[in-house]
Amino acid sequence: MARFLSKEGFKYFVEKVIGKADISEIADGTLKGAVSDQNQTIELVMERIEDLKNSLNIRTDLLNEKIQSVRKLAQDNQSSIDNIKNSINTTNANVDRMNYASVSQIEGTSTNVSIDAGKKGTATVVIGHAANISLVGIGALTVSSGYVVISGWNRNTVNDTQDIITVDLYNTTASAKTVTVKVEGRYVKSLKS
Repeated sequence: MARFLSKEGFKYFVEKVIGKADISEIADGTLKGAVSDQNQTIELVMERIEDLKNSLNIRTDLLNEKIQSVRKLAQDNQSSIDNIKNSINTTNANVDRMNYASVSQIEGTSTNVSIDAGKKGTATVVIGHAANISLVGIGALTVSSGYVVISGWNRNTVNDTQDIITVDLYNTTASAKTVTVKVEGRYVKSLKS
């Protein structure tokens, strides 16, 4: 059988457990009105917390984007620094190998190279030079009209006195045609053996 509090027990419970809060100024002054008002206040607080959470997420996303931008910039800068270091190292290696006493232009011309119309082919130029000089670059590369250079030039050293320069070409004309390639090499005389 269920047991109920007496009127005195209920009064004691309300006074000691719930307390003596004056709710006459909250909402309509009833217990139901006070609880309803508190629920609305709690809902407003929860909505504000949700708004703050969303705002924080947006700011976090923006901050992450900025961090990624800074990381990318740092990587790009590191790449540029590495390229500059490599360039300096290459220059230092060239300076260590040779003293630049004089620069001379040496020419070579290919002969009797024929490439079919609309085809690719390779012209080879042999440049002879003295044994104490080294190729440092191609000064000029001249090709017969109707031909297009498709991959620059490549160099192979045959021996101390010869370099072979190969040039990949494309014949843009409507017929097979003999091509002439003239290469002007920039050579540096080495003071070191």
